[in-house]
Amino acid sequence: MRKVKKTSVRSKLIAIMLLIAIIPLTVAVIISYLSSTSKDIAEKLNKEIAFFK
Repeated sequence: MRKVKKTSVRSKLIAIMLLIAIIPLTVAVIISYLSSTSKDIAEKLNKEIAFFK
């Protein structure tokens, strides 16, 4: 018979803890990036509009 290797509880807990930490961090980085790029685009458009007035 073949032995099936079980993942230990410690390994499962570490994986779950990493996911709990990584997912919110990733979401925060994406939101921050989108926010800063949209502000930068808006500022550039305002400068161009002011230049042509």
